[in-house]
Amino acid sequence: MTHIKLALAAATALALLVPATTAANAKPNEAHFVRHSSVYTPVVDRRIDRQRKRIRHARRDGSLTWWEAQKLRSRLAGIRRELRYASLDGKVTRYERRHLNRMLDRNNRRIVRMCNNDRISYRGRFWRDISY
Repeated sequence: MTHIKLALAAATALALLVPATTAANAKPNEAHFVRHSSVYTPVVDRRIDRQRKRIRHARRDGSLTWWEAQKLRSRLAGIRRELRYASLDGKVTRYERRHLNRMLDRNNRRIVRMCNNDRISYRGRFWRDISY
């Protein structure tokens, strides 16, 4: 009985110790990405996060209208859906990864094109027109 109690106490201590050490080793400005599938695909996950951030920043500075940003976000949601579908069998093959990267390439070109089409949202125009 004492061996079971000792094993339980050791497992509890280990469970409490592991997250504390990983949180202590993390740097404050270290970039973390969100995993969008159950399979480890860091390149695709980082690209999705970078494109999401680019859409958000373009929306804030006014180079994207609300509708354009919404269309780009929905395309990213479709890419995330494809990634989840590709990882259902527990592995993302190189062909699936190539397909996802091509979809991300296409979405990247759409972001660039929509950011540079000279449509300015009211929010961005307002801040650009102020002269100090």
